[in-house]
Amino acid sequence: MSSSAPATGAQASPPLPTEEGQVQDPQASLKEGQTEEDEEAVKGKELAKKMSSILQQTLDKVSPLCRVILEHIEKAERTPKDDLDEEQLVKTVKPLLEEGNTQLQECNGALRALDPDGSIAANAKAKSHRREATPEEYQLADLLKELTSTVVTTIDKAKKTIEGMPHAKKELSPLWALLSEPLGQIIGAVGLLLAGVLNLVGKLLNGLGLGTLVNNLLSGLGLTSVLNKMGMGSVTEALGLAGSKK
Repeated sequence: MSSSAPATGAQASPPLPTEEGQVQDPQASLKEGQTEEDEEAVKGKELAKKMSSILQQTLDKVSPLCRVILEHIEKAERTPKDDLDEEQLVKTVKPLLEEGNTQLQECNGALRALDPDGSIAANAKAKSHRREATPEEYQLADLLKELTSTVVTTIDKAKKTIEGMPHAKKELSPLWALLSEPLGQIIGAVGLLLAGVLNLVGKLLNGLGLGTLVNNLLSGLGLTSVLNKMGMGSVTEALGLAGSKK
């Protein structure tokens, strides 16, 4: 058997040699790059969808709780002073706040379970300058905005309403953290996995005039410094928290 002779007929353009003398097909390299980019985009979309599902379930449970909390407090405000039982108000509202805390903590846990080894967060941090947000990320941002505004406005209205109820104010004031602390952790969890989403959330909250309120609430919890320690300075800026470090 003799060695094969070169094939005759039309041939494709020869591959280009690299400096090292190795053959490299420019078309194959381009396809490789596209595939990697496409895969990255698909992963980002799937992650945003999963996070949106978690947030939607949490919102469906937390929104009614917040509504009932405000209903009880506003009813108490309308009650004549002589007939108002502040102790009963505290007993009614406290378990609602605790249930809200449970739901928000479960949400935070579910979000963090999406990245058990921290690899997604590391990748997100490395690619924080990446492409424009996808529709899936816009939906996620909208849900996070909705959850944030629901919790923050509930706390703000409730605080103002019980201002003239000394006992209720004293008892309930430390309990608002049951809602605000896990909310801050949820914002941090989303920011770690999809940092770009928080830029959208910040804009949405500012559009509602809630930027300052969220800023004050999270700053009051010392969460700005916590987020900065996590290497998320850009997150604090996105939510209007820059310069609030304590």
